[in-house]
Amino acid sequence: MANTEKTIFVTNLDPIKILQVLHEDDYENMVEEWQSDSLGKKYDKVEKLGGPGDKGRDVICTDNNGDSYIYQCKHYERKLNKQDILLEIGKCCYYCSKGDYLTPKKYYFVSPQGVATQARDLLKSPASLKEELKTNWSKICQSKISSSREIKLEGSLLVFIDGFDFSIFDYIPPLEFLADFEKTPHYTKWFGKLSKPRKIITTAPKEIQENELIYIKKILEAYSEYLGNNIEDAKKLKETNSQLWADFNRQRLYFYSAEYLAAYSREIYAPELQCFEQLKDEFYHGIIDEIQEDAKNGFERLRKVLKLAQGLITSSSNPLSSEVNIKDRKGICHHLANEREDVRWKK
Repeated sequence: MANTEKTIFVTNLDPIKILQVLHEDDYENMVEEWQSDSLGKKYDKVEKLGGPGDKGRDVICTDNNGDSYIYQCKHYERKLNKQDILLEIGKCCYYCSKGDYLTPKKYYFVSPQGVATQARDLLKSPASLKEELKTNWSKICQSKISSSREIKLEGSLLVFIDGFDFSIFDYIPPLEFLADFEKTPHYTKWFGKLSKPRKIITTAPKEIQENELIYIKKILEAYSEYLGNNIEDAKKLKETNSQLWADFNRQRLYFYSAEYLAAYSREIYAPELQCFEQLKDEFYHGIIDEIQEDAKNGFERLRKVLKLAQGLITSSSNPLSSEVNIKDRKGICHHLANEREDVRWKK
């Protein structure tokens, strides 16, 4: 999946296994999506650094109190070990001691393989973590923090580390990362599974909403032509014809069923896939010929088009094809009527 064209696929593989075998470029893309969507909702500001000169900071998040949170994302084909975390922690302590950036509220390690047992135990014991850093400084950190000079653990740096709060360091297990990533619309693109059940609507809102005005106007025009009597609003329809009033309420239910499908698509699938937009386009080309055929009146044309929509075969490459139901299919016709001048029932 390292190319730019993203495809939906279905798999029975455990998501944790997929995460572990991702190419580092794909993992970086996934992390960026996680940052922009999930972290973007938790914090006021999210900045991605990474690469040379990041001073041990891949991602910096800032909350509304001005506190910062660092996420250090590492893609290795193994678990992060003690040496890995001590080097990054050493960088953080050193640059904080210099005043290059303020001490973060929390500092998280994120890795598709997770952390090794020894590293995990150290992260759970701030006192032991401090002692391990000091003990191993000359071997792990001294010549690796800076490419231009050695950083010895002495003087003000030693004093700073002795007073440093090592409880800020923690890790995000892969399963926890996946659970968080699952809440974003990017999850299915990578793991091929629907991450939440779809909400089913049984009634439309009592009051007609602004986003319904166009398709409702076209329905009322169709009713008016059928009855030979101008029905200018829903109130008059209710007073005039109980059978068409019941039909009208069903049409609104269909519209909102498709509206819920569109919302579901935005929650589950990445925006660039445009699943619902592609589905509407298929329906448009499936019904437009019938719309242009002769009919006795607009209501007859509407009924013919809705009947046709029930049996349209949609592209199997669109993941919504397996989700769309009969109410959705009819509702998509009303969405098209809302958006397109040539989708109308009265000629």
